[in-house]
Amino acid sequence: MPSRFPVLFALCVLVTLSGCVEEPGSEPAPASPPGTPLEIDAAPALSVGVVAGDTLEIFDRVVTSFVLPDGRLVVPLGGSRDIRVFTADGDFAYRLGGAGEGPGEFLSLSAAWPRGDTIEAFDGELRRLTRFLPDGPVATVQVPGGPFPDMSLGVGPLDRGWALGGVAAGGPGQRDRVEIHHFDRDGAHLGDLGSAGGIVRYVAAGLGGPEPLSPRSVFASDGIRLYLGDTLEPLIRRVGPAGVPSGEVAWEPTEPVSVPEALEQVIDRAVSRASADQRSATRERLEGAAVSTELSVFWDFLPDGRIA
Repeated sequence: MPSRFPVLFALCVLVTLSGCVEEPGSEPAPASPPGTPLEIDAAPALSVGVVAGDTLEIFDRVVTSFVLPDGRLVVPLGGSRDIRVFTADGDFAYRLGGAGEGPGEFLSLSAAWPRGDTIEAFDGELRRLTRFLPDGPVATVQVPGGPFPDMSLGVGPLDRGWALGGVAAGGPGQRDRVEIHHFDRDGAHLGDLGSAGGIVRYVAAGLGGPEPLSPRSVFASDGIRLYLGDTLEPLIRRVGPAGVPSGEVAWEPTEPVSVPEALEQVIDRAVSRASADQRSATRERLEGAAVSTELSVFWDFLPDGRIA
């Protein structure tokens, strides 16, 4: 069954440049050195989504949400392959896209992000970028094939175009190699932005997937620069549009739990989410997989584009 969870959107997110912007009337936030990553605020500023009720607020496979300049909340959904837009107060406003191959439709809604007041979305299966312009028209840009066999990862906008990538190599027992490339607004390839290790794959009990506790790499964009982080390292690299390194963000990680304790938590959660007839098989498959001896020191991050 598809997962259905409320989306909690907090204005303060883990950032790579500085602290959160102060809201009118709020207490001044303690000063943080530029580049200090901050944790997500535990109290959400806005909550949308229901477990049962209005189908427009039941979300299946949420892609990273974002806020438009006027405060509207955008929730892209990989399951229904549409993009739902809510007012700044959390009321449903309208829906964009849907399943299909026509203009404004998606076979695989891989990622979405804002470019000013325009909503852009990437379909990794169709290798196509869709731009929902604020006054209604829809524009599409095709990403070329050639030396980019897998282009399933949409990172976001960069100056003069987009950062897009995918798995370049991989196999059981080794980390995938993920490559990110820069494409112009017309789809032309502008250059290689970098590569990093992806998940570690395994095969057990006739099935496979990411190893339990597998590390991964996280990519994000602030609209100008690309950010690359390997979850095994407390370090995020910044890369400019031309592929030139432009600094790093580093921090001291907290003390992790032990590998056995973390593994137990991961398996128990996976089993609890499986259907009743799949729980034994899920546990058998995960307990039969190889396990990393290292734990990730973080899992995700978001650059706060509102910080100068």
